[in-house]
Amino acid sequence: MKPKKMTYAMPTVSAISQSESMSQDSAIPTGRFVVTAVKGSATYSDKDKSLIVSSWNMASEWFGIDLDTLIAHPRNLGPRFAKLSPGGLGVKKKTIANAKYYVLRSIREVLAGYENEFKTELSPVWRALDSRIGDRYLRAAVRCILRLASARGLTPDQVDDAFSGDVLRALILVGARKRPLITHQNATRCWNKLCDLVLGWPKTKLTVPKYGSSYVLPASAFHADIISAIEKFLARRTTVDPFELDTPIDVWSAATVTTYRKLLLRYMTLLVLAGRDPGDLRSFDDICSFEAVDFALRAHGLQSRAKGRKTAANMATLLAQIAEQSLATTVCDDATRKVLQEDISRIKQLSNRLRTTGITSDANRTRLAPLKDEANLAKLFLLPFALEREVAKLKLPIRPDALLLQLAVALMILTFCPLRIAALCAIRIDRQLTWSRPNMGGKLTLEFVEGELKNGEPASLPLPIECARIIRIYLSRFRPLLATSGSLFLFCGAFDNTSKLTTVLSTQLKRIIFDRTGFDVNPHLYRHVVHLVVLKRFPGAFAMIARILTHRSIATTIKNYSHFDAELSMTAYQKLVRDVQGGASEIGSSTPSSVGYHMNQGADYE
Repeated sequence: MKPKKMTYAMPTVSAISQSESMSQDSAIPTGRFVVTAVKGSATYSDKDKSLIVSSWNMASEWFGIDLDTLIAHPRNLGPRFAKLSPGGLGVKKKTIANAKYYVLRSIREVLAGYENEFKTELSPVWRALDSRIGDRYLRAAVRCILRLASARGLTPDQVDDAFSGDVLRALILVGARKRPLITHQNATRCWNKLCDLVLGWPKTKLTVPKYGSSYVLPASAFHADIISAIEKFLARRTTVDPFELDTPIDVWSAATVTTYRKLLLRYMTLLVLAGRDPGDLRSFDDICSFEAVDFALRAHGLQSRAKGRKTAANMATLLAQIAEQSLATTVCDDATRKVLQEDISRIKQLSNRLRTTGITSDANRTRLAPLKDEANLAKLFLLPFALEREVAKLKLPIRPDALLLQLAVALMILTFCPLRIAALCAIRIDRQLTWSRPNMGGKLTLEFVEGELKNGEPASLPLPIECARIIRIYLSRFRPLLATSGSLFLFCGAFDNTSKLTTVLSTQLKRIIFDRTGFDVNPHLYRHVVHLVVLKRFPGAFAMIARILTHRSIATTIKNYSHFDAELSMTAYQKLVRDVQGGASEIGSSTPSSVGYHMNQGADYE
């Protein structure tokens, strides 16, 4: 069943950002309006006025928006403050926190009329219902509905979806809650639970808004035959038995199987959302025809030029493989086989048309732009050393210090050995870390056996001396503060047999990089940075990049980074042009040719 999506007439971030001034028709003031109101108020001391005005001026400078056009609303300012980097601005983290506090405080006090509604005492009828709620979480979650209903004099029977929209608008305008959308979503969900749990509670259930864009049905929602067929197909692609002649030599890893299983469930969900009955999908013939693929992907594949099209292309490619294997094991006449082969060809053609010309997304291009300046790239590469200097000399380190050095170790490995985040988290002390001498002495190498990396091939990746030194300090002094005695993972998780989650480590690394440097860099971007380092010095050296990134095929590397090679090669050519202008006759020659062009004097002929 397709989930319902609520669309309330609420002030959105974009709508808020477009407002330019405080007027009779606008309930959202600008920064200038708030500053003027604070200056003219007698409730503030001179010190508070100075701090609030200074905070607004700093915020205006940081955001690059004048106070006359800066919308004084938490939903506009909160995300902007979250994007500020202490390292990028050259200020302390506490300075940003203080400015945010005074700016948001002044907004709440200027818009105090909205907040008073949620501070209203419960009316007798609502107090009686509130007293019947035994669960503390449910009571706290629905309290915003109860208080607003009391403030507006509504009875329990008058609470409906229209009033639920009013609750959401009030939560957004007040700005007292950090996550008004989630607060409202939890309130409606708990309200519906109380309809069945509390005697005398109104029976009108509210529509719970859904803000997630992805929706995938579980395997249990589909017919058992199609799920069994999918599992058999995936199992045949993972066999390592050389005597199974009808199975491919190039087997899929466990991670690939998991990804493809989710991809097929997502595809079948698209068919259901487009109108197909889940019970009608029983075999590969029902899902692998060109009509079915075209029917499902038209509603999904073109949503996003990069991510959506790529996902749709992956679905089509996988379905073409399934159709080919199904055709190979199906007995049919020549005419039918020809029709099925044409169908498979059309699916492959659709997959090729959906694939974008450049693999690197626009978001990654934006993130890479400042790193093309080698001064910024050096700042990124030197960050782990700066973090290590902060904590390595502490005599009595505590857990936050250990966590900081753990992030320094992760950044150091990504700098010198740009692994994927899954491989980084999976590093074990007893398996991947190989020292040339006992007691963590000598050179350090990361040893990966067959199947541990995405390409499935073994790899021996040396780490430099400075990286080995920091890892040695981390293991001996700091890691015991983070890990339990039985954990063998370099980046230990909450339990002995688990590493730190990839999402957790990735978020922590992205945050520390942004706070210290101002760059929007995630761990996977370190793999894209490789081409900036290599191609700038060796244009066209795709084989070197492929080996550094452990790509199985150099074609993957060329497809990903050929457009960057053109840019860097053009820069190298322009340097050669300058050499010609300066009179250099050949590479490496310091002797000028007979004709030298001086930029300020024109041509000089001997």
